[in-house]
Amino acid sequence: MNAEVKAKIKSHFVDINEDKFTKVKVVNCKQNFEWKGSALQNKFMITEKAYSHNLKLKLDYRHKDEIDSVFFVFTYSNTDDGYPHMSNLQLFLILDDNKTIELNDVSGLDSASQMSKVGDDYINIYIETGQLSISVSDFIQIANANKIDYSIRFGGGKLDGTFSDNELNIFKGFYNATFDEDFEVDRLSNYLNSDASKPKEAKGGGGCYIATMAYGSYEHPQVMVLRDFRDNYLAKRNWGTKFIATYYKYSPKLVEHLKNKVLINKIVRSILNLFIKTIK
Repeated sequence: MNAEVKAKIKSHFVDINEDKFTKVKVVNCKQNFEWKGSALQNKFMITEKAYSHNLKLKLDYRHKDEIDSVFFVFTYSNTDDGYPHMSNLQLFLILDDNKTIELNDVSGLDSASQMSKVGDDYINIYIETGQLSISVSDFIQIANANKIDYSIRFGGGKLDGTFSDNELNIFKGFYNATFDEDFEVDRLSNYLNSDASKPKEAKGGGGCYIATMAYGSYEHPQVMVLRDFRDNYLAKRNWGTKFIATYYKYSPKLVEHLKNKVLINKIVRSILNLFIKTIK
């Protein structure tokens, strides 16, 4: 496989930095695993507002003084309920229905709250981070697995599931770019040439155009409510899917026409606020 393809794989999956003074090499995975909205409903925090909750997992590699370290870094954020408490963070993985890997050596615990401007509003965001270390030998087994079941546990709750094929490609791509550029090159090249590797928003059908226009940000909590309603109510009904298709057909042009109409945006926002109260 030519060098251009290998460089494309590396560029897609990682950022590599090396401090010339400390000789520390850090590789950060550019692709995250993410769970949000109703997927987190009452999993780690008892809440009726799961639409604002977000759990991310990213992979990091650090090399110093001939020591290689791989980390699974978890970040939980929400806008309403405080911290889920990651001090007892654990991750269980079952590889190909056979080998079990347990990670429980939690470190890097941190928590913070910050006021952030989201659209026209200031929102208090709670963020908590914890990381688990894994040996390179165990990570090699993860990268080679074709099925991985997971159980993420902390704060008295847990989230169980199975990584999708596209998520498995994140493990494989990170291993390729960090340790072995000849690893799974054909599979990763095919993945990068498919729509599956594109961000969801780039593939269309992901943005709440009118709501984003009204609230000023795709990440505004009210927009999250509407996205959750779309994905977990409308999308599961025949009439709902037809509504979604019609919405995405006409709303981009409507938004382009109305985006600078301040009064109309305020009216739309007021109507959406009333609607959101009925669906919460």
